[in-house]
Amino acid sequence: MQGSGKITLAKKILDTIPGVPRLIISPQKPLENYGGYGTPIDKISDIQSGAMIWTGDFSQGTFERICSTLMARCSDMVLLVDDVHEFCSKQKMPSNFNTLIQSGRNRGICGMYLSPSANLVNNYILQSCQHIFAFKMKLHSQIEWLEKNYFGNDAEILIASDLRNPKKTIHLDYDCDVLPKYSFLYRGDEDSQNQLYVGDDDD
Repeated sequence: MQGSGKITLAKKILDTIPGVPRLIISPQKPLENYGGYGTPIDKISDIQSGAMIWTGDFSQGTFERICSTLMARCSDMVLLVDDVHEFCSKQKMPSNFNTLIQSGRNRGICGMYLSPSANLVNNYILQSCQHIFAFKMKLHSQIEWLEKNYFGNDAEILIASDLRNPKKTIHLDYDCDVLPKYSFLYRGDEDSQNQLYVGDDDD
């Protein structure tokens, strides 16, 4: 959901690893969203070890060349791709992006991928993720996808109470019908239970 807190959380995670090199690719307002988290660059030749925010061309071809460059030139860094669905679809993944996801870990390249809806994200990305964060949503079709794939009935808490399925039991202990802004569900690949984090509107 727009304004739910995806970028806020991404920046909080980046704050925990301030010395780790990174490249941030955000097609929508890169400097407004991530200013202060890297040096703006607009040429592929400028990609190196350090904290960088891509402000150049956001075409598909350029993105794929960036992926190839990261594999060839970089190691021990974080790639953050906001609106990742703009560069791949649920059914189609560029080969050099897939290579970066699957083989980049051997070079210490890890990824953070943001999208307004998890059911838009390619399965190769989802399969590679150790941590899944799900924010408030407006459509029950999105909730159903999260229920099936990650959170079970607890995903119902991410949508307004009047849209929840009354036949499904939410196991999380929370007494408010509508979650505050910046709230999210978390599930790690080794966790047996979902975790709810309730946001602070002033945070």
